[in-house]
Amino acid sequence: PRIGPPRRIIQLSGEMIFPYEDISGDPYRVIPTDGRPHRKDPNPSHYGDSVGHWEGNTLVVESTNFVEDTWFGEEGYFHSDAMRVTERLWRLGENLAYQVTVDDPKLLTGPWTMPVRVVKPSNEPLEESPRCVETDGSRLLNNDHHGQR
Repeated sequence: PRIGPPRRIIQLSGEMIFPYEDISGDPYRVIPTDGRPHRKDPNPSHYGDSVGHWEGNTLVVESTNFVEDTWFGEEGYFHSDAMRVTERLWRLGENLAYQVTVDDPKLLTGPWTMPVRVVKPSNEPLEESPRCVETDGSRLLNNDHHGQR
């Protein structure tokens, strides 16, 4: 949930693609919406294993199987391997409403639901992340060049 709502939603037959703009690259998620269950024994990942379905006009995305070294909030809220994230997205006029509920029975006493965020659509093109090259090491604030001094 820390990455927030997608920059765009691309709907295909049987799946949605959520592209994001993030300082760490150009992440995206492919979310099946054709009734497939969660994958059996997937490797844990930063964005988890997601499946989606419709409840009326609301897209519901349920994600599980996250790596444990991520946070579920900007303030550094950590989680366990049992974290389950439910995202709800719906139209609010010309805008998109986005809400997330985090459930982690190993660390939380109950589900935590963030306030609804309203996102205005943008016609701006998605920006490509700048290419990372070895010479970029001189731009690091702490002068750490991955052991290359």
